[in-house]
Amino acid sequence: MDIAQYFEKGKTAVQRKNYGYAIEIFQQILVEQPKFNLAREALRSAAMQKQQTEGGPKKVSAFFKGLGALIKVFTAKPEVAVIACEKYLANDPTNITVLSKLGEHCVKAGYNQAAIMTYEFLIGLDSTKLDALYALGELYTDMGEPKKAQMVYERALKLNPKDANIERTVRDLAAVSTIQRDKWGSDGDFREKIKDQGEIANLEKEDKIIRTEDDLNEAIERAIQKCNDDPKDHRLWINLGDLYKRKNDLQNAFKNYKKAKEIDSIDPNVDIKIGDLKAKEYDLRINEAKKAGDTDKVKKLEVERQDFMIAEYKRRIKAQPTVIQNYFELGQIYLMRGQNDEAIAQFQQTAKSPKLKIQSCNFLGICFRQNKMFDMSENQLRKALEGQSTMNDLKKEILYNLGLTYEAWGDHDEEAITTYSSIYEEDINYKDIADRIKAVREK
Repeated sequence: MDIAQYFEKGKTAVQRKNYGYAIEIFQQILVEQPKFNLAREALRSAAMQKQQTEGGPKKVSAFFKGLGALIKVFTAKPEVAVIACEKYLANDPTNITVLSKLGEHCVKAGYNQAAIMTYEFLIGLDSTKLDALYALGELYTDMGEPKKAQMVYERALKLNPKDANIERTVRDLAAVSTIQRDKWGSDGDFREKIKDQGEIANLEKEDKIIRTEDDLNEAIERAIQKCNDDPKDHRLWINLGDLYKRKNDLQNAFKNYKKAKEIDSIDPNVDIKIGDLKAKEYDLRINEAKKAGDTDKVKKLEVERQDFMIAEYKRRIKAQPTVIQNYFELGQIYLMRGQNDEAIAQFQQTAKSPKLKIQSCNFLGICFRQNKMFDMSENQLRKALEGQSTMNDLKKEILYNLGLTYEAWGDHDEEAITTYSSIYEEDINYKDIADRIKAVREK
């Protein structure tokens, strides 16, 4: 088998939207070359696009289609189990349990890059998966990427702040990444290189919180020096661009992002940074127009910003179709513009993510109500309420939207009053809840 030629054949199948055939090709490539990570990424992308085209996985159907593979997922040797996981995920690419097993088996089989890709994707679907965060942090540590490991463990620490071991690991990795960045050495344990704790404290100041303008200027000076010392490291130029962006010096921010892109043209994060920078430029112009009291200009700029962000998120989805958050952001812009059908298409995708399910169902409920599909609106908002016992702000918002649905539906006044009253009993000052109840009762 000519792997390169076969891979191109798979890419062509994706372009022609023949996703089933593309999936078969990429799966066969991975049987022959399990460390061919471009094929694994292409396989995940093709499965996601197939799912989007077909309107999402039918869980029962996916289960029976992949039943044979599923048995091997839990019983076979790592190399065989990896193949079985991919076979099952072809029909249900967002299955958290199987993705977790795929990550585990990739580690056991020595496919570390594949494991990283899998855990990153899984965490994108569910950011609360502590076991996946721990596994990813360990992988980055083992592969000599302390800064990335630190960032992952910091996310885990936010979920489990009482874990003293992880807190200590974050501190240690911060010092290690500083040593590595400054090229103080490349072998041995970092504590053997820095004996006294005072020096470690000095290193940790490199990552201190920037509170004042002077702190920001000092950070920029340090970042410039690092770029001069190692001009081929595109990440240093990105960091410098970030600092200029924080200072609202957008011209210099763009200049440094552009430099990073010249060094590494395939890093998708650079294009994202440039897109975010353009959005911030719009934000600054909108704020200036607001201060000047120019409402016409504000409206014009807000529409232009929305147009730009729609194009930007479409570009991001095309470049990274497995990043679920992009669909969610695009859906919110469509909803804001009243493009309900376009918004529904996005939220139907993100509702499959445990992380985004509640808010996605809430937004779907709004879209269906605005389309006067009241039964569908009720169904989605009820889904959003499932498992929510605490009357927090999100639950109040969902209940409020459900009340609006009943109120607009006709012949559902009692349901509207009951729903609104559940908010009123907890928070009399929530939005216009008192007026809503009064208006429905007076009908």
